[in-house]
Amino acid sequence: MDKIITVKEFVDGYKKQTDDVTNKKEKYIKKFVGDNYVNYATKLSVADQIVQLSSTNQVDGQVNGQIKINSSLRYLLYVFNLIDLYTNITVDFSNILEEYDLLEEQGLVDELIRLMPQREVTSFETILKIVFDDFIQNNYENHAFISNQVQRIVDIFTATTSPLIEKIKEKVENMTEEDIDKLGHKVEKILKKISR
Repeated sequence: MDKIITVKEFVDGYKKQTDDVTNKKEKYIKKFVGDNYVNYATKLSVADQIVQLSSTNQVDGQVNGQIKINSSLRYLLYVFNLIDLYTNITVDFSNILEEYDLLEEQGLVDELIRLMPQREVTSFETILKIVFDDFIQNNYENHAFISNQVQRIVDIFTATTSPLIEKIKEKVENMTEEDIDKLGHKVEKILKKISR
């Protein structure tokens, strides 16, 4: 859908409409709302982005693996992605708080969503809920949490012990046969003491 107007321009135009018996305000809003179908893959991709951005801790725009649910951000992203998908209004995602307030002050968030194809809104809401539920089940429930923590420990252990193992390997390669035999006997004694 071609974008032809910014949120601010849309709100300014709306304010200029008089609401008489011809419903100029509703007609004005309808001019910018489409009746288009958005394919499943697009809805799924957008829903996944919303869940990732609103459910994980981000540092410098990068997900750091920590779960941090931000439902208010998820709601804002939901609203503005609907507007992006089903209207001719250009959304500035870097300025969504101010743009949300511009729309909400005039009661336009609910009006825009009400005038969108409801089958599409319902479909998008369902997909978003499914993606979020899957995210929680895969990352936040006990078995997933334990599995993720074990993997994290393995990753940390591997990262920290690899240099040590390399140094030991290097030392062993430079040892004589006699030194290797002595080391083997010492390790054997230690293992016997531990197993008692």
